Amino acid sequence: MSTGIIKQVAPTSLIVAANVRTDTKLTPEFVASIKEHGVYVPITVHETPDGLAVIDGQRRTLAAVDAGVKAVPVYVVAPLADEGQRIVEQLVVNDHRASINETEQVAAYQQLELFGMPLAAIAKKTGATKDVVIKALGVAKNESALQVLEEHELTLDQAAVIVEFADDEKIVKELVKAAGAGQIEHIAAKHRAARILATEVASLAAELDAEDVIRLTDTGNSWEPSSEADKTHGTWTRVDRLGKPGEPTAHLEVSDVAGKPFLGARVTRDHMQRADGSYGLVPFKQYFVLDYEANGVPNFEHAVIQREQTPEEIATAEERARERAAEEATAAALSTAKTVRDAWIEELLQRKTIPGVVPFVAKMSLVVDPMYQDLALSLVRVTRPTAAEESAGDDLEARLMRFVDMNAKNGQLLLLAGIIAAAEHQVAPTVSWKAPSDEVARRYLPQLAAWGYGLSEAEQTLIQVEADAAA
Repeated sequence: MSTGIIKQVAPTSLIVAANVRTDTKLTPEFVASIKEHGVYVPITVHETPDGLAVIDGQRRTLAAVDAGVKAVPVYVVAPLADEGQRIVEQLVVNDHRASINETEQVAAYQQLELFGMPLAAIAKKTGATKDVVIKALGVAKNESALQVLEEHELTLDQAAVIVEFADDEKIVKELVKAAGAGQIEHIAAKHRAARILATEVASLAAELDAEDVIRLTDTGNSWEPSSEADKTHGTWTRVDRLGKPGEPTAHLEVSDVAGKPFLGARVTRDHMQRADGSYGLVPFKQYFVLDYEANGVPNFEHAVIQREQTPEEIATAEERARERAAEEATAAALSTAKTVRDAWIEELLQRKTIPGVVPFVAKMSLVVDPMYQDLALSLVRVTRPTAAEESAGDDLEARLMRFVDMNAKNGQLLLLAGIIAAAEHQVAPTVSWKAPSDEVARRYLPQLAAWGYGLSEAEQTLIQVEADAAA
């Protein structure tokens, strides 16, 4: 049969092969319209040994069959070189019409991979980025993520997060619920931090198991002397509260009592700044001496003197401990939120247009000082020059000028990045573990929300606290 021509054929004679669409969206209204008016837009087909196969127009073909239409127009094109090319064409055509959903997109990329098409080729032929294709193929290989993607109409990015935690059904349910509230990245960041912490704790515990010490119960409370289970041995005192034998004014070091039968240790954790600059729980090994006086270890002169506390003192200490725990939990939650917020801001600054930038910058410039260059530069993806590059004349100022000259909007973008970096410095929790309390939060976080950022519960609470304080 000749190609490049339009013919009338019976819709029942057409071959409807596997299509990238998993839902043909064949509504009664559409079938009724086809029955009354017929098919106006020709169905694209190509000739195969078995007959004419549909390339584009599966939905119209099936509706015509349902409506009992005797003949439909078809446009015959040259035979496709391979099945992969057919899927690519279907994907591109459907995407330019009624957008295919995420499930259909994932299925299409998976079919292309099964046909042997390399990742780079899939991205190039479909116009998708490599990152999108990688995420789609990862989702396609995970049954839980595929099921959640289809049942809850998640985005591809959200489904990729589900893949990351697919081994924990409880976390998956929490993530699906959070997706509806726009907080899936916050919940994911929280669980990522928890998994990293668990790995670090396990590593330190293995180190202690190999050491010549009495293993004490691992706890999450660094300032408590020890757990009730450990008290059956006697009284444990932290090494940093003791003095060296013969040198009562010098701090006792672990090395001073290494290998002694009265040395104990546990894994504990405390809220502090982590190696990557974030704020959260950091695990560490903590050493104790059993019944220090009986074992000839002196009390250090600045150590806390142990005495029986009054009920009022106990109540005050317990209340302060609860307050501190709440403050630390808030700071850790805000630090986790900052990780998500940084990634979101980087995407924000890649948008072609951002509404309300000038009023926002004008307002923020009243309360922040744009001098935090490192974060600002990373947000606009400008790298600092090395010493060799600077000596060759490619210093930071030169790079910034090139960045500004590349596009008229880049100057405004750099100013915005500077304002955001300064605001981040004041909104993020500090190493003092206290939650931030600054009028910057009231102006900064609501604007991010207006641009589409999903505020975490901790960030929402912070805004409310500041608003109440301002009122």
